[in-house]
Amino acid sequence: MQLKRVKTLAVLCALAFVIIVCFGCSSEDSGVDDGSQGQGCNCSVTFFDMGTSESVLLRFNDGKTMLVDCGGVEDANALKTALQGVNVQTIDYLVLTHPDVDHVGGAETVINDFNVGTLFIPKILGALSNLFPTYKSAVELAKSKGLQTEISDTDDCFIGEDYQIVFLAPQVVGGSYADFNSTFNPNETQVDNLSSVIYINIMGIRFLLTGDAGYAVEDEIISNYTSGLYGVASEEFEGEVNLEDIEFLKVAKGGRDGGTSSSLLSILRPKNAIVFTGDGASPSNLVLTRLYNANNDYNLYRTDVYGNITINILGSGQYGIGSDKSA
Repeated sequence: MQLKRVKTLAVLCALAFVIIVCFGCSSEDSGVDDGSQGQGCNCSVTFFDMGTSESVLLRFNDGKTMLVDCGGVEDANALKTALQGVNVQTIDYLVLTHPDVDHVGGAETVINDFNVGTLFIPKILGALSNLFPTYKSAVELAKSKGLQTEISDTDDCFIGEDYQIVFLAPQVVGGSYADFNSTFNPNETQVDNLSSVIYINIMGIRFLLTGDAGYAVEDEIISNYTSGLYGVASEEFEGEVNLEDIEFLKVAKGGRDGGTSSSLLSILRPKNAIVFTGDGASPSNLVLTRLYNANNDYNLYRTDVYGNITINILGSGQYGIGSDKSA
């Protein structure tokens, strides 16, 4: 199926690879499987182990790929090796969620060494980009290579073969973009709130990637969601974005406080939470308590414990979770 874009408001586990197969149920009902019982789906989502830096690779059934963030500068070569190790040559969609160096540090390497289709970046006006030299250099490189560059916002939605991608934040008008660009010296919260928040539905398995988005962004998402403003019409995905009882949440800010609010979690009630952490950092007890209170059967996957974490989509409503470390 040809990928189409619509408008709305809106490395890997190479050695010991343990897979837990889930059928839209809790882990108590899970069995062990090698993933060979899928229904011809070649879809996967990998969270690369980069300490507190972040990078997520999504591979879809139609051969399209999306890379969300590129880790830190020190992770660039490891990310390149990991992508080449799974035969990735083309990144159809490269998303830099926000300009912090632990999310964009490897972007120049990716842009130089892979065939990148479209680069999604936050709306940073004028001289404010000078505050983020690593980010600015990557964007300038992309433009010098003639890459298509787009501002990430809630007008971005893609429908592909058995999958749906919807940007839930930031809003193109007002909100975190206006807050950031109205100051000469944005603070950490304002920078973090530039983060793209991306909803992905692959054959009924749903992911929410949150960058470093904070409470203000979460409140916008809650308001838009409860107002029914994230509707997407297509043959494959009728009706609105469904955030409730979501299968996978990428926890914002490495699990630090300032995001992952109780209000958002009361809607998500995630079955699995992925946290990028390491280098002596740990998710806060406050955030872990909120996750537990939202769903006391949830599973926590930390990259410092499990290493690279891959979710293989095995068929409609079926997935396997693999890691390259023994917990």
